[in-house]
Amino acid sequence: MTMDLSEKIEKKELICLAGIFIFVFAMLMDHTYVVAMDDAATLRSIGTYSKYLAYFLLCIKILWDQYDNRNIISAIAYMGIFVIAALFAGEFNFCLFFLIYVATIGCDGKRIISVSIFAQAIILIGSIVAALTGYVPNYDFSELTRKRMGMGFAWCTTAPIVFYFIALGYIYIRGRKFKWYEAVMLEVINYLIYTQTNTRMTFYVSTIFLLFFAIQSLWDNPWRIMHVFKWLWIMMPFICALISIGTTIMFDEDSTIWLKANAFLSGRLNLGFDAIKEYGFTLFGQPIEWVGSSTLNTSLYGYNYVDCSYLQIALSYGIIALIAILTIYSIAIYRACIADDYWLVFVLIFVLIHSLTEPRLYNFAFNTLSFVAFAKINCDRNKERGRNDIIYNSGA
Repeated sequence: MTMDLSEKIEKKELICLAGIFIFVFAMLMDHTYVVAMDDAATLRSIGTYSKYLAYFLLCIKILWDQYDNRNIISAIAYMGIFVIAALFAGEFNFCLFFLIYVATIGCDGKRIISVSIFAQAIILIGSIVAALTGYVPNYDFSELTRKRMGMGFAWCTTAPIVFYFIALGYIYIRGRKFKWYEAVMLEVINYLIYTQTNTRMTFYVSTIFLLFFAIQSLWDNPWRIMHVFKWLWIMMPFICALISIGTTIMFDEDSTIWLKANAFLSGRLNLGFDAIKEYGFTLFGQPIEWVGSSTLNTSLYGYNYVDCSYLQIALSYGIIALIAILTIYSIAIYRACIADDYWLVFVLIFVLIHSLTEPRLYNFAFNTLSFVAFAKINCDRNKERGRNDIIYNSGA
C-alpha cells in the first residue's frame, strides 16, 4: 500500500475508522443468506445495534473535531438536503449516512477505504466459504433466472458486486505500486465468482477496468495526458446521470433497436420507463417500496425494481438529493485531479459506469469509495513534493 501505516494515527481518526468498519460490516451482513433466514432474528438485532454503535462513534469523531466556517456551512446545507429527502421518502437512514462524510473530514482516505474493504472481504470470504462447505445453503436462483448461485448471499449478484468494489478499493490503495500481475490475480478471482453467479455485466466491467489499470501500470507516466480532460472527468457524474435517465425516458417499446438494447440490459430500460410513468420525478423524493428478487422475495409477482442508481435515487429521494450526491462525486474527482491522483479519478469513474446498471452509487454496504470526497487524498504524494496544502491537511 502506498500509505505509511507506521505513521501515528490520532485517536479521533481511530474512532472514525472503527465506526466505518462496524458500519460497513453490519450493512453488508444484512445481505447474507444467514441474516435472511427466518430464525436469524437475533443476528438482525445485532446488526441493527451495531449500526447504532457505528453512528455513535462517528458522532464522537465529529464532536471531537474542529471545523472551519466553510465546512460547517457546507455540512449544514448538505444535511438539510438529506434530511428533507429522508422525510419525503420515509427512510430516515438516508440522512444518517451523511454523518459518515462529515466524520471523514481530516482522515486519511486510503485508511478509510482499507478498513472498508477489509470489512467487506471478511463477509465475502466468510459467506462463500460457508456456502461451499454447506454451513449455509448455496441458494440456486435458477427458477427466477438463468443458472446462478447465491454464494452465501441473499441474491446472486451480491458476491460479484462486493468483489467489484473491493478490487477498485485495492487498486486505489495500491496506486502507482499496482502491477499487472495483481490485475491477473484479481481477474482469476473475478472469473471464479462469475462461473458460480453468472453476473455478466459486473464481470465484463470488472474485466475491463482490470485490463485498463494493468495497462496503466506498464507505463512510466501513465496519466500524463489525463489532466487535459480534467473538467470532463469532474463532470462525469452528471454526464452518467443524464445518459442513464435520458435513455430511459426515450425508451420506445415499439422500436426494434430499443427492444434489443433493453434485452441486452436484461430489461432495465423497460423497468425504468415503467417506474417513471408510475411515480414521476419530484424535487424532494417520495415513498417507494422497491421489490426485487432475493431469498426474501423468491417470486417475480409484484416485482418493482430499478437497477440504475441515478434513476432510483431521483425517483426515491428527488432531483435535489441526486444533484447533491453527484456533486459529492464531482468533489472527490476534482480533489483527486488536484492531488494528481488519477488512479483514484478512474476508480471513481468506474464506480459511476457500474452505477448505470446497478443501484450501488449510494449504497455503503457495497460502495464506500465516495468516502474519500472530504478525506485526505494522496498524502504520500503531497509529502514527496514537500506540499503542505489543504488537500493534505484538512481534506476539505
